[in-house]
Amino acid sequence: MLTLPQIVCCKKLCIYECYKFLNGDLLKLQARRISLNIQHVSDTEINQFLINWQNGKYVDGFKEACFFSTKRRDLRILLSGIENIIMWDDDFKEENSEIYAILKRRCFVKTCIQIPSKLNSFNSITANFDNHMINIFATGKAMKRDGKQYTRYRMP
Repeated sequence: MLTLPQIVCCKKLCIYECYKFLNGDLLKLQARRISLNIQHVSDTEINQFLINWQNGKYVDGFKEACFFSTKRRDLRILLSGIENIIMWDDDFKEENSEIYAILKRRCFVKTCIQIPSKLNSFNSITANFDNHMINIFATGKAMKRDGKQYTRYRMP
């Protein structure tokens, strides 16, 4: 099914239970928005998705990905090999209260982190890990003001 161009190249993809993902299927998708309720997407594959994003190997215009599962996720595996992780502490939440409020409305906020891009550390994604759900949002965008670069955080 994922070899069909209309699936691989779609901008938004939602799949619920009916498809057994094979190892590597997630990394083939070119969707900007992904929502999967599938048991067969492994923590290792989601980890590779995050590493690819950090290394600049991502879909242009990526907005968000949500992975639902009835099995518990292993945060140690999900974050293995990812560099310069920024944990959302109280200071980060306060400094970015607008994005935090939106995130709380959209999903249950448990363990939240920023993963900066290695190509430009002012670009980043937010990853929120609950026991059974992982939400990834393209939130940090590099901007310039008066010749200085900074990150603008915004929910897609």
